[in-house]
Amino acid sequence: MGIAERSIAAIRGSRGILLLLFFASILALLCAYFFISRSDAFYDLAVSFTQGRLDVVPPQLPHDYVLRTAKYYWAPGPFPSLLYIPFALLQTGRGADFLSFALTMCIAYLFFRLSRAEKLSVNSSLWLSFAFTFASPMLGVLSFARASYVAHLIVVAALAAILLEYASAKRYLLIGFLYGVILATRGTAVLSIIFFILDAVIRYRYEPKKMLRALCTLAAPVVVFLVLIFWYNYARFDSIFETGYGMAFLGEDLQAMRDMGLFGLVHLPANLYYFFLAGPLPITRPPAATLVFPYITNSGWGLGIIFTAPYLLSLFWRSIGDRTEQLLWLGVLCAALPVFLYYGVGALQLGYRYALDFLPLIYFIFLRTLKNRDGEVPAQFKKLFAAVYFFNLYLVFVQVKLMI
Repeated sequence: MGIAERSIAAIRGSRGILLLLFFASILALLCAYFFISRSDAFYDLAVSFTQGRLDVVPPQLPHDYVLRTAKYYWAPGPFPSLLYIPFALLQTGRGADFLSFALTMCIAYLFFRLSRAEKLSVNSSLWLSFAFTFASPMLGVLSFARASYVAHLIVVAALAAILLEYASAKRYLLIGFLYGVILATRGTAVLSIIFFILDAVIRYRYEPKKMLRALCTLAAPVVVFLVLIFWYNYARFDSIFETGYGMAFLGEDLQAMRDMGLFGLVHLPANLYYFFLAGPLPITRPPAATLVFPYITNSGWGLGIIFTAPYLLSLFWRSIGDRTEQLLWLGVLCAALPVFLYYGVGALQLGYRYALDFLPLIYFIFLRTLKNRDGEVPAQFKKLFAAVYFFNLYLVFVQVKLMI
């Protein structure tokens, strides 16, 4: 390729990156101007950290808080609050907006780099980065900077960095550290580490010393984070195993669901339905059944991937590929199982946001499949990515319209 051709390719790549920046900027504006509730528990916890405390100020709405010994505690993992500490020191409550934007840009870049690491072209890599970041359940998460949504973005960014590291240098210490971050953010998402454990076992099956070194290097950071979390739990609830999720205040609907068990097979049908099949709802003016503008919306329980990421269904029309893909699916299954057995389903969402605990691995399988089968992203997939994006973005604007 000559200098002129390389320059043209670089310009096209730059234009694609600018396009991603443009979409990310629009969604950041949605966070800044249209988000209704400004409460942010991670910010409140960060303020408490700077004061040497683990409890938070009494919240206006106690959802997901635990009241114990006349003090309120925030149930989700503490790591996001560490990122909020600079905002706490500056006494600005806009941390969720800034972190959502920064993490969105990071995720888009990491998936672009991951696609390039798998030898896909710049054009295809940009499309795949766009698809995961904006034409997937991610769109609803990054459009509204709720505290719990920031935790999802941290997990996705960490998983994307882990997959990029696996596709390049394979430094097990870094992979283990990032899984420690995930453990301290959304604990169940750490279970996909089984992929890397088995990969190391198989890779070094004829070299026991290298295998042991790889496994210890991978596990050491996770163990350190686990010990710190045990201390955090014990300091709050006098039990290393009590996270607070089983005691937190909930709304009437979620309380009724949790009363059937924090985890259990009874929750499996609802989770599978909202992950795969849940569809839009009509907007009518009762008693008439005639649709009125904006015509459709979605329930607070969200939409299935048949609407938010239908292109992923193509993975079920083919046989499972090589050993790496088999192990990736095992990692997906290990991370998905507690999600699908959990009572919560994931209220207040566009897509099934709990799936973000394992969707990055599915996207890795998807981009490897496109590379091995087509060499590039086919034109029909690019059109589908764009169509899914505009459909989901329309529903985001409908939600905003109904909220204000």
